[in-house]
Amino acid sequence: MNWSTGELVDELTNYQLPITNYELPITSLRLLSLFLSLSLFLAACNSPTPTVAPTPALTARVSTAVAAATATPAASAATATTAPASASATPAAATLTLGVVSGITATTGVLDAAQAAAKGFGWTVQSDTSGANGLTRLAKGGAQVIVADGAGLEAATRAAAVAFPKTYFVGLGQAGQGDKLPNLLSLGAGPTREDQLGFMDGVVAGYATQAKVVTGVGYTTDATGLKYRNGFLHGVRLSCSRCRVDFVDLSDLTDGAAAAAKAKLNASLSSDVVFAAAGAASAPALQAAAAAGALVAGVNADIYTTIFGGGGAQGADKVLASAYFDPGAAVVAALKAYHAGTAWTGDMPYSAATGALVLAPYHVSTDVLSDLDRSDTLAALAQLADGSLDTGIDLATGNEL
Repeated sequence: MNWSTGELVDELTNYQLPITNYELPITSLRLLSLFLSLSLFLAACNSPTPTVAPTPALTARVSTAVAAATATPAASAATATTAPASASATPAAATLTLGVVSGITATTGVLDAAQAAAKGFGWTVQSDTSGANGLTRLAKGGAQVIVADGAGLEAATRAAAVAFPKTYFVGLGQAGQGDKLPNLLSLGAGPTREDQLGFMDGVVAGYATQAKVVTGVGYTTDATGLKYRNGFLHGVRLSCSRCRVDFVDLSDLTDGAAAAAKAKLNASLSSDVVFAAAGAASAPALQAAAAAGALVAGVNADIYTTIFGGGGAQGADKVLASAYFDPGAAVVAALKAYHAGTAWTGDMPYSAATGALVLAPYHVSTDVLSDLDRSDTLAALAQLADGSLDTGIDLATGNEL
């Protein structure tokens, strides 16, 4: 029988409950019925509202993408896991003057990048192409920060840093020879990070491959070649642990015909992604692989622009990825660190940690490389930058650790 609350109250009120031959008074029954009604009402009010728990996998992927989008480069001296020492220089007021000095040849994009950063900080910029004389002139004129662009200016930059200890100097593309100075950053010095370039192309290749077989065209005759080659291998392992990586190891980096023939063969038989870091032989290898229908990835430049004519050459639609170092981006990162009061000093290579590692814009659709794959690739780059991810390559030899 189904009773309403009111019917239940009436029934209990008119009923005398015998307990051990004793009749409970009507007043007690009424109190009991009132307590029961109140309990039912409170239970209805406190019933939890159903919620849908997020899918763990989706939560993890979204969190990774957010981390990548908000990450800032972390500096390193020799490797991405070593933090640089802070310079004694401290950020000046908004009227700070930034000097950019170069010799006869300036690094493409550096002055534009420095001017853009300075504008954001409210700094003024003075440029000079007179080399060593320009360093001294700008320092005497009161420039608080000076970027010296070029290996040929290394001795002059070091001398100026000693002569003007209150000025912060960034030596761009300089080897970093000599004792460390508290107001000098040698940007582009130290162990080179070709392993990171190969690694990032490998991450993209692992996400993009459908065949689960990719090819790397490279060389093993020195540490640089091994860093490209093994970095690519480890990047593929990160994004596609079950993928197979076939290598075409060249002994002659000027033999483009041989490289092209081998790359074309692999693209025709098994691999749907071909990576090349083989000097002059890279271009013909990538062109042949693209003509055979494989996606292609390269290093040291945006191959879509350099090898495939900005989209006008055959195979441009097959360009998957390009990883390269942008000195201008590294200069911007260094200026940001100075502006934040944590100036970088010492010898620091172009790397993910110094903000120099750049992935060229994609030219493939999301059917080839999904939005999620792209966000996870950025997450890997951010982790290389902050040191939480390492390529697993010995920087001295290029061998796997």
